[in-house]
Amino acid sequence: MRTCIHCGCKRAIEEFVPSQSKTGTGITNVCRPCYRKRHAEYERRRREQLSPEVRRDNIAAYRAGIRVGKCAVCRTTIPDKGLCEACKGAIRTLGGTEEALQRAKKVLRYLGEV
Repeated sequence: MRTCIHCGCKRAIEEFVPSQSKTGTGITNVCRPCYRKRHAEYERRRREQLSPEVRRDNIAAYRAGIRVGKCAVCRTTIPDKGLCEACKGAIRTLGGTEEALQRAKKVLRYLGEV
């Protein structure tokens, strides 16, 4: 049994959040319900602090499949966000224009359906 530092409840070890620390017991002093509540509050405050333009851009990037650390096309690991070198080369081969990019997206959708 362990006591949560936020709510004061005694709970089983399995009901606590694992710790990222390499030292200690490997479990934090915060129970899962308290952690979820505090994390949800943090995310809500963080989203409220973003300007509407930034939020709109973030949503558009997410819907387009752009993720930090992943190529938007092939999902290989990259240091930032955007496209890996192989996909950039493929786009250059297609002509690099918006029209060619739209055509490539249609081809990818078609291949996904086959």
